[in-house]
Order: sequence, then structure tokens, then C-alpha cells
Amino acid sequence: MHRWHHNSDARLVNKNFAVFLSLFDVAFGTYQLPANEQPSAFGLPDQPMPEGVLAVISHPLAYVSRV
Repeated sequence: MHRWHHNSDARLVNKNFAVFLSLFDVAFGTYQLPANEQPSAFGLPDQPMPEGVLAVISHPLAYVSRV
């Protein structure tokens, strides 16, 4: 379910925070599991993910440095 959290589908942004146990997602209304669908792309809806392993790993650090 957590893979949906990293999906670039805008309707699932801020959903499925739990990695192993979705109890808190159910309790706080952030549980989403679209029926008969699989995630098609990952990343933020308004920003493309870079290509290459090192670029993907370092991608979040670009936003940390702005804070």
C-alpha cells in the first residue's frame, strides 16, 4: 500500500503513509487502495523524477537545502 504513497497520481497525494501496518492510515482517513489498479509512475505530480540511481537518491536533498 505504501507504494501508492509514492505514486505520481494526484488523487493519492498525502495518502498511505504506513509502511507495514495501515492501522493509522485507516484511523486518520489517509488509507487509499484503488481497486484493480497498480501504480504506474512514481514521484511528485508536478515534478518529473530524474533518471539514474544517484539522481533519484539525491533528488529529495535538493528540497531539504531550500528549507
